[in-house]
Amino acid sequence: MILRAKPLVLLIAIFSLLAVGVACGGGEDGDTTEPAQAPETTAPPSGEITVRAVEYSFLDVPTTIAAGETTFTLVNEGAEPHFFGLAKLTDDAPPATEIVQLPQKKVMKFLEKELGETSTAKPGQTSKKSLTAELTPGRYGYVCFVFSPKEKAPHALLGMVGEFTVE
Repeated sequence: MILRAKPLVLLIAIFSLLAVGVACGGGEDGDTTEPAQAPETTAPPSGEITVRAVEYSFLDVPTTIAAGETTFTLVNEGAEPHFFGLAKLTDDAPPATEIVQLPQKKVMKFLEKELGETSTAKPGQTSKKSLTAELTPGRYGYVCFVFSPKEKAPHALLGMVGEFTVE
């Protein structure tokens, strides 16, 4: 069974959980492996972006996206289920790396709007439901909240969280 909840509620919870994880240090055996980073790219307006998911990171998410209607489709290349949830951050939000260190009450003030999520894609599959959103200038955070039974933690806690800017 895949455990999920509303993206905005979970984004708040995950950012709070990540703060605990950051404060407590790396993974087992001193594992400090950094998740794969998205290339420095810009997507066109009214575009379609295919996001690839692996354990435990998103690939191919542009760092900058042009304003306009954008559709995100998730392709799961990992061994666990994944989905892609999206929320707009407020203009005064600190970087996601700082947001994850804040108490839950403070995290809430940096989330402007929940935009939705793709359907969950099983390993080797593409999400049946894409996420289409009208992106306006600003910063956006994305995350996967699926719980990993292997790692006993939500994927976001394991590195499946990031952000991009819309211009």
